[in-house]
Amino acid sequence: MRAHKIAAIGLLLGVAGLQISAPVRAADVSAEVASLAGGLVADTSTRPAGARSANSEAALVEKARAIAQAQGLVRRDSSSSSSDDLAGAYGKALELGTKRYSLREEVAEVDNALRRGDADGAREAIRRLYERAGRTPPAGEALDRLLTRARKVHDAQPRATEEFQLERGDDTVNITWDHAIGMMTVDVIARDPDGKPFRAIFPGNVVSRPQTVGDGLEQDAQPLGEPRVITEDSGRELRKRLNGSWIDRNGRVWEISGDGSSMTVVQIYRNGHRVEYDANYWLGKITGTHIVSDPRDIGDSPPLPDWVKRAVATRFKPPFKIRLEVVPPGARLEGTWHSAYVTYSLGQKTVESVHGRFAEALVLTRGLNSVVGAAQGDRP
Repeated sequence: MRAHKIAAIGLLLGVAGLQISAPVRAADVSAEVASLAGGLVADTSTRPAGARSANSEAALVEKARAIAQAQGLVRRDSSSSSSDDLAGAYGKALELGTKRYSLREEVAEVDNALRRGDADGAREAIRRLYERAGRTPPAGEALDRLLTRARKVHDAQPRATEEFQLERGDDTVNITWDHAIGMMTVDVIARDPDGKPFRAIFPGNVVSRPQTVGDGLEQDAQPLGEPRVITEDSGRELRKRLNGSWIDRNGRVWEISGDGSSMTVVQIYRNGHRVEYDANYWLGKITGTHIVSDPRDIGDSPPLPDWVKRAVATRFKPPFKIRLEVVPPGARLEGTWHSAYVTYSLGQKTVESVHGRFAEALVLTRGLNSVVGAAQGDRP
């Protein structure tokens, strides 16, 4: 049997899944997840509130922090349950022997490069690791072989996206952990002093590091910039700037249209094929779904036989999903694209299942001048 991703042409980065399962209840949030998420909501800034980004409204950020921490999202000294197994697997794959105990920081660099999808960075990390071990850095085929073995260790780690929802009264805390790309987001939904809803978004990366206590690796959550706050007023202004054409990191065009909370997001493939997402907008967040019903929706990376594409599109009809955050002032959308894995038999020419979920980063941009024009009612 072979298992491959179901991919959309033009997406090498983003968040995706076969299905968005119901968020996990508070009682099911592990100590590891609570600690990692707690690291994102903790106030690590040493600057006075007045010196912080104008995109973050200090009072609302502090309220969101208090709500999240009251739900148990508090950083602990050691946040990981991965212990020695991951370090040992990398040590074996990279032929380090007992030296891996003194090279855990370099081993963590290899894992983090693979988590980012940075093959060149992983190669350099392997070379540095060998230098620190006092051995000749590998090159050419030898380096490629070690990279392949390291990638197998990385790919054996959890890949599925996890979602958790904690509720208390009118307040909601959503945690999304996209294992495949090492991203975690804490999204707090509450009400401002006027009773209007707002969102506070705490984004971050989950990275490997040497265990605080022990000989293995553990995971740590590192905030990505400052938290963002989207109020009803700012969310309404951002919505005015979204309609029009956007470009992803691979140069493919996306189009957004619609009015208010209802919108349509269309990805345009290089061959002209259009994949349309039925989407919703609320307080700076775009979520959308496209049901795969046309074999052309399925891309060629990795390549799938045409008969597999037809079976997926006609029998299974899995969804592609997008989740995007509007970054003020509205010239950048950051988030994820979700898809699934397909398992099939080449010999029997049968598709066994469409299953799981994986995440790829999705970033859409356009020039600030276009955003200003859109805010004034001009379509860029």
